[in-house]
Amino acid sequence: MRTALEAKFNSSEDLQKLDVELDNTMKSKMNDATGKVLKLCVPDGLVKRFPKNNISAMVLTGAKGGLVNMTQICVLLG
Repeated sequence: MRTALEAKFNSSEDLQKLDVELDNTMKSKMNDATGKVLKLCVPDGLVKRFPKNNISAMVLTGAKGGLVNMTQICVLLG
C-alpha cells in the first residue's frame, strides 16, 4: 500500500485531489473500525448502564448532548 501511495504521490500533478482521495480512504477505513468498537462497547461494554450512567441518561432523555458525544466520551475517554 505504501509503495502504491508513493507512486501515486510522485506522479500526481493535482496534489489537492490526491489529498482528498487519501482523506476519504482513511475516513472509510476508520469508520469501519470505529463502528465495530462502538458495537462492542455501547451499551454492553459500559460498567454503568442507563439509567445509572449519568451521561447516557442526559443523552437518551434528550436533556443534553447527542449519541456521538456519548459514544466518544464512553469509548475514547473510558
